[in-house]
Amino acid sequence: MTFMNKKYSKKVARCVKILEKDFPSLCPGMSTDRYQVIYIGNIGHTTGYDETSILQLLHLHQAEKGSCQLALFPGKQYSFVQYTDEESANAALKTLTRDACTKEGLHQHSKVYACLVPSMPAVAWPTMHDCPPGLRLLEDFINVEEEHSLMNLIDWETAPSDSHLGGSLKNRSVRHFGYEFEYGSNSIDASCPLLAAPLPTELLAIMDRMVKQGTLQCMPDQITVNRYLPGQGIPAHTDSHGSCGSELASLSLGGPVLMNWTAPSRLLQQQREALSTDLPAADHDEILSPTDTLMGYNMLLPPRSLCVFSGEARYCWQHGIKARQYDVHHSSDGHLQLVKRQLRVSFTFRRSRRGPCDCPYKLFCPDQQSPPQNTSLSENDATAEVLEIRHVQSVYDNIAPHFSDTRHKPWPNVRQFIDGLSPGAWLLDVGCGNGKYLGLNASLLQVGCDNSTGLLSIAQGRGHETVLCNCLALPFRDASYDAVICIAVLHHLASPERRMAGLRELVRVLRSSGRGLVYVWALEQTMAHRPSSYLKQKTSKNAANVKTTEAAEMNGTPSLPVHENRTQFVQQDMFVPWKLKAKTSEASTSEIQQVYHRFYHTFRDGELEQMCSNIDDINILKSFYDEGNWCIIFEKK
Repeated sequence: MTFMNKKYSKKVARCVKILEKDFPSLCPGMSTDRYQVIYIGNIGHTTGYDETSILQLLHLHQAEKGSCQLALFPGKQYSFVQYTDEESANAALKTLTRDACTKEGLHQHSKVYACLVPSMPAVAWPTMHDCPPGLRLLEDFINVEEEHSLMNLIDWETAPSDSHLGGSLKNRSVRHFGYEFEYGSNSIDASCPLLAAPLPTELLAIMDRMVKQGTLQCMPDQITVNRYLPGQGIPAHTDSHGSCGSELASLSLGGPVLMNWTAPSRLLQQQREALSTDLPAADHDEILSPTDTLMGYNMLLPPRSLCVFSGEARYCWQHGIKARQYDVHHSSDGHLQLVKRQLRVSFTFRRSRRGPCDCPYKLFCPDQQSPPQNTSLSENDATAEVLEIRHVQSVYDNIAPHFSDTRHKPWPNVRQFIDGLSPGAWLLDVGCGNGKYLGLNASLLQVGCDNSTGLLSIAQGRGHETVLCNCLALPFRDASYDAVICIAVLHHLASPERRMAGLRELVRVLRSSGRGLVYVWALEQTMAHRPSSYLKQKTSKNAANVKTTEAAEMNGTPSLPVHENRTQFVQQDMFVPWKLKAKTSEASTSEIQQVYHRFYHTFRDGELEQMCSNIDDINILKSFYDEGNWCIIFEKK
């Protein structure tokens, strides 16, 4: 076996061992001059790549030669790329193995190695390039002249006179007509029409065409226009059920873009069974791993196309556009092509409605759930505070020693952030717990704070400087720290207002040009078909004698469901159990299991970014997903 990069031959050998174990038939007789398939191995991390990131990797290294096909294996340390001819494969291998790959779209500081293998493995992880039931794509719905006219309909350089008419968001610019579309709730207030922004006359003929052709049942009365620069996108979301009708339509202009669709498979299957329907794409269990409970589709929206949402696609599936520079196009012969993003403008047409939703998709409809699936905790700040005391502070005080025993290994990206600070810098760890991130960099002046006396006593016993306080009222002067980290803390705050207040406190204590790192638990525990480490970890069997504190602890606090550990989250606000074993007596060997319930608000894709974008004093330097967590690095202006 010959490798282009001799410097890393030992590490490449580790990749080869993995390859030999899973695909022994591919290893004998491998060379670098006669095969069309490239094996890509990644040392130290599972790849977590999707089709776009693999093709982008090849493109960034000038290794995208000719047409190719991919075989992806989520959770594994390898992927395969097949070219149509040996010359393209050899040229790609030569450039790909010239140096370590650490560029955009890959795990930071992960090193990629490659060699040629005789053939493509028969079993791959397919990506569904189709659409969910209820979605229709009408290509060339308008002509080139109409597209040109609509692309120039709005003066994007001039800010609207009223913020309700739109403005600039972090990842795009928007304008509203007829009614404002409120992104915080993904809804429309039908009682507040935008008198200063009636529907443009240029769009009336196109909307009339939609109705006359039967594309839509009724004339829209609300339009949202989104302008995306290359690399921009929109977080996954579902338009609220009760604010607009059973049909939506989105007209795409400019460059093509890949739209992503996701839905929780178990809940969707239950909904389909409740409706007694036999809908397409019900065989996803053959594609998804047992721990992966999200279905997914990718669909390329070409210029001048109209995408119409109805039925299941309208009410059950979330749709979004990832913020990246490239998308993948599946040609008719099955090959993949990397498509560079261009300027894109979309027009979304809605029909506003009043009153609660009565759609048949009751398991997905907040208006028809009792109690609502996502209980609002923002109406009463005192209730939220009580919930945090009972289900966060008190719990961690009770489980502190056991919890600390499970929290000893620093996360790599947090360590990298700390190691990257200048010698002598002041670092504040908000929610430091047992202090596992204090002392990693001896050149820093470090302080930790937490509101759990149990955890702080452990941190102090390790010689760390700590302060007992609430993250909503940090006892430090403005602009007193060079850097701040807040790892797995904000998701314990029980209302949007309190989470926002906690984020503002982090910014307040930072000096100008100071940097912050925030981690929160993600609702999405699967990314690029790969389950997070939380889903993959195995738990021990429950003891036979289980004592639960659920009834007593929930007295006087909002009723929330208890999450089943190591499974995909199905909603944002919930209780997550912590099981603490204890002997029944000193002389006894039997154990009971005390169960404590911690409050969590899991963050949706883009939710943490949206919070940061509401603070004028900071710039987002990096936003990323790390093993089931949404993460932000920001800098104070």
